[in-house]
Amino acid sequence: MKRDFELIKKILLEVEALPNTSGINEIEIDGFSEEEIAYHVYLLGDAELLETEIHEDTSGTIYSYYIGRLTWQGHEFLDNARNDTTWKKTIAIVKEKGGSVSFNIFQNLLQSQATKLFEG
Repeated sequence: MKRDFELIKKILLEVEALPNTSGINEIEIDGFSEEEIAYHVYLLGDAELLETEIHEDTSGTIYSYYIGRLTWQGHEFLDNARNDTTWKKTIAIVKEKGGSVSFNIFQNLLQSQATKLFEG
C-alpha cells in the first residue's frame, strides 16, 4: 500500500480534534477504507507522530489499533501542514519532481514552505 500524505494530514487533524487525550480506537475518513486508515495509523506511529498500539494477526494484517495522542513531532508536522497554501505548494513541488519523496524530504519541504510565509 502506498503512503498517502493527504490521509496522514487528515488522521492527524482528527486526532488533534479529540476533546481529551483518552485516545481512540477507530477513525472514519470519507474516501478511505478501514485498511488504508489502519495502515497509515501504523505508519504515523512508526514515524513517532502519534502514540499508537497496533494489533496484527500472524499474517501481518492489522485488525485493530489504538491512538493515544499526538506526539510533539506530530504537533510540529501538523502546525506546518495546517495552512492550505503551504500544504498545496508542498504537494505541487512533490508532484512536479516525480510524485514520491521520503518523509524526511516531505517534512523539510513543508517546513521550508511554512517558513516562506513569515519571510518578506
